[in-house]
Amino acid sequence: MWLYIYLPNPLKQCWRKFCQKRKVRIKERNAKRSKRKKRLTRYTDLFKNAYYRFHLDHSRVRDERVLIQSKGGREPAGNMLALLRESLKHGKKVSLSISKVNRPLWHKLCERYGIDPRAVRLVRPNSYQFYKELATAAYLYNDSAFPHRFVKRNEQIYLNSWHGVPLKAM
Repeated sequence: MWLYIYLPNPLKQCWRKFCQKRKVRIKERNAKRSKRKKRLTRYTDLFKNAYYRFHLDHSRVRDERVLIQSKGGREPAGNMLALLRESLKHGKKVSLSISKVNRPLWHKLCERYGIDPRAVRLVRPNSYQFYKELATAAYLYNDSAFPHRFVKRNEQIYLNSWHGVPLKAM
């Protein structure tokens, strides 16, 4: 994957031809998008990668920071919600990765479990702020997987708590 991203276009075309001869499927983006949108998406991905790498190289890990992502940012539930509550009790600065669509659900959960919504910083998954938190938070909690560009630093503690047997869904 990384090799493919950084290959120049002529080599990508050769790679596609090679895969077509061998009948290997390459996942392409939606063909209905305009060329301009494709180009902007590609550049945005490269900028986010560069932004994340910059914070990996130049920002320090902050001991008081916690980043929690549950179900890919769809909803905080189960173990992740319990870890969030405990982190707040211990005085940590918690950032929760949650999509914009599911923020009303978050406010309902705050009312139900007595969490102060102002104590938790909400970040959108795959945003610049998310990648900054991913690079600088000391504690990383997740129940699925972080993006492919994630690199755990030595100072970070990463807890992945999958439910059930992951082999049945793969």
